[in-house]
Amino acid sequence: MQSLWSLKIDWIDELPSERAKEWHRFLDDFNSVSSICIDRCIQHPQARRVELPGFANASDKCYGGVIYCRSQSPDDAETVKLVTQCFSNCGARLPGGRDKRTREARAYQK
Repeated sequence: MQSLWSLKIDWIDELPSERAKEWHRFLDDFNSVSSICIDRCIQHPQARRVELPGFANASDKCYGGVIYCRSQSPDDAETVKLVTQCFSNCGARLPGGRDKRTREARAYQK
């Protein structure tokens, strides 16, 4: 998106052909996001420690964020599972807890 904005063209203007091809490739690749599977049970049932690290990053070509659940069982085994991901301009805000599942998980920590 940032590279498209840098062209400074109006919304109704047609994209240059190379940029249009890039955009169509992006949309085709984006369909694979629906194949991502997120577990319902994300922590050990008797976890003695739970952490919710979040990461967000951006470049001139893409941006996104993820939140993981890291839990430690009574026998010190650690499990790390994906809680949620976001691939849009809200990625920079995602680790702050905007997502409903993140708020629920943070409430569990207290």
